[in-house]
Amino acid sequence: MASMASAWGEGTAATAQERAFVFDALERAPEHVVRPLWHDILMFKPELLWRRCRVPSLYLRSKRDTNLTLLQSLNPLISTADLRPYCDGHWPHLQCPGVVNTFLHNFLAQLTVDNC
Repeated sequence: MASMASAWGEGTAATAQERAFVFDALERAPEHVVRPLWHDILMFKPELLWRRCRVPSLYLRSKRDTNLTLLQSLNPLISTADLRPYCDGHWPHLQCPGVVNTFLHNFLAQLTVDNC
């Protein structure tokens, strides 16, 4: 829980109510459910999935340290964007949904233009 609280980020647009909702749900979940979930999340290696992806994709980097150049080298269909200048945390879809939506909109609009 402490690791997740740290990853949430400080000084973000996320309200105390949104943060409390997530943490309350996790605290109520039985340990035999949460522990395997966190293990799978922490051990997940997405490289194979990125290599196999056959459609244009957008990776939005949040607080987690990710090598964007490596991602693009795995698959030329991957576009990347760094959200850290706009949103400090690992939950950008909750903390700054407007920023995330703008990046998604721009990515999808470019696909439309390129495919015309």
